[in-house]
Amino acid sequence: MTARLAIATHNAHKVGEIWAILAPEVPGLTREDVASAKEPGAPSPVEDGTSFAGNALIKARALAASTGLPAIADDSGIAVDVMGGAPGIFSALWSGRHGADQENLDLLLAQMEDIPDGHRAAAFVCAAVLVTPDGREIVCEGRQPGRLLRAAQGEHGFGYDPIFMGEGQTLSNAEARRGREERGVASWRRLPGARTPRGAVARRLTSRCSRDATNVVQMLHGDVDRTGARDPRAGTAHEPTANSPSSTALICPWGVARS
Repeated sequence: MTARLAIATHNAHKVGEIWAILAPEVPGLTREDVASAKEPGAPSPVEDGTSFAGNALIKARALAASTGLPAIADDSGIAVDVMGGAPGIFSALWSGRHGADQENLDLLLAQMEDIPDGHRAAAFVCAAVLVTPDGREIVCEGRQPGRLLRAAQGEHGFGYDPIFMGEGQTLSNAEARRGREERGVASWRRLPGARTPRGAVARRLTSRCSRDATNVVQMLHGDVDRTGARDPRAGTAHEPTANSPSSTALICPWGVARS
């Protein structure tokens, strides 16, 4: 295959939006350089990780191994404070059936029905990873803090977008997505003040991840620098620390990631 980078998803629209985020940071990266997991017929691994980063690593490792290409994967969901971070990694199957967006949303609203407004804090969380065929890995995480609404607002977006309002916003994520689409904006990173995690972590993968600002760009160009990359045999993946660059100033257009 002629692609230079693989994205762990079968969703062509998601591949296009991730490419739009990466392209300004990786000179010469064309849409044709980026393939989905569907194009090479890569098998879908069992996502049995215990964190967003863990599940993203499972997908990216499997895709890099089967395609021989650097692979990017993400995993995301909504975490509600009073529920101890749930639904969390189970966001896409919260009602018992994977991808049943309306059922998941309705169940979460019912579970939160008696919780007062002052205790409805929540966050969209996204982990994105880059894995190269020789085992080098970078992990980044982003969060969009906000709160759960009491009823759905807006019909655009995915997953829990209609019932989530980001900190400092006056629209639900679903309503904000509609406004972006009406303006013909390709991704949240082009909107001043937008705050969603996937765009943030995708940009950090190319420009601000770990200690080396050029690490991922070098990987995608084939000039791999080990600085900031993690050997998979060295233990747990990199987690953001107090000294890590902030990732909440930018955001992605999705709610729950779709694989």
